[in-house]
Amino acid sequence: MASYTRFLKTISEFIAQNPDKPVKVNFYGINTEDNIRDIIAEFPNLSNVVLIHPKLNNDLLIAEITKNNVMALFNYYSYMGTKIYDYIGIKRQVLLCFADDAEANELKDKLYNLKEDVPGAPQLQSELLKETNAGILVKDKEHLKTVLTDLYVVFKENGNIPCNSVNTDRFSRKIQTEKLAAIINTIA
Repeated sequence: MASYTRFLKTISEFIAQNPDKPVKVNFYGINTEDNIRDIIAEFPNLSNVVLIHPKLNNDLLIAEITKNNVMALFNYYSYMGTKIYDYIGIKRQVLLCFADDAEANELKDKLYNLKEDVPGAPQLQSELLKETNAGILVKDKEHLKTVLTDLYVVFKENGNIPCNSVNTDRFSRKIQTEKLAAIINTIA
């Protein structure tokens, strides 16, 4: 079962168990739209909760995602991906799903059992989130429910969910562009 499937099933369970705690899930420019729609059809309580948005150019995408309080990031284990940098850049709390979920681990071992995915191999996304204090490493579906409850309380108290990240400026597009320009200048 894909991480997003497990995530959405858990959201469905959370809604059923906590009808007084509204949740909204936005997917932007996904390549698994049909799969997401199948999950929504299987769990009707997701129909008004999960929204699928078309692909946007990066400037528009960043403007849209800044309207959200929390970002879900599906664990790529020893691969970083690029979304994490956008999420850190907009200073939103990141939920890494899942750090140690039995079903997710089984799927990873079955489909992604690469040389990099051996015990002790780097978990790049989780290491970056720990280093920058930019998110929560969600262990499994039960932990996700607890995290959602805790975040709901914070949102009700503050009207938003703060992200107290540190040392993230080095990931800005400006800094990264300057680094790239410096590398190019050494070649020329």
